[in-house]
Amino acid sequence: MKENQNNIKLDSLIKKTLEQKPPSNFYPANLSIEQLQAEVNWMLQHLATHPIYQYLNSLEAIECFMKYHVFAVFDFMSLLKSLQNQITYTLVPWKPSRYSGKMVRMINEIVLAEESDIDKQGNPTSHFDLYIKAMSEVGADSWEIFNFIENNCNVNLLKPG
Repeated sequence: MKENQNNIKLDSLIKKTLEQKPPSNFYPANLSIEQLQAEVNWMLQHLATHPIYQYLNSLEAIECFMKYHVFAVFDFMSLLKSLQNQITYTLVPWKPSRYSGKMVRMINEIVLAEESDIDKQGNPTSHFDLYIKAMSEVGADSWEIFNFIENNCNVNLLKPG
């Protein structure tokens, strides 16, 4: 009974967190390196002390968390691919990027790691697929993320067997 109450609180906390918006005055492009470092440090401290950790105390709670967090994993990859499309040039025919070679390389290196990192068996796999595998291992339901992708992304994504 207590575990179920914790999961209801966890579910509510996750939904509340997802509804929060970043401060309206937070524009990283307008910050100096020092200001950006201070903001990132503040965010890291806020993350490290987030109340969600007190609820991640059972397998059921972790399953609940993962069914929401997988959307953050998917969203990160979507944001990264958007950056790749804007900073590198991904259309055919190819043309040089207007951004520095360092920026282009950094984005492509992040994409390489996110899309084809090496798993424990030495096989290339995406971080999204690793997360889905972890969800399966703990018994978390991945139906919602695959349903979202299939119905909102105009792709035919096959759920891993």
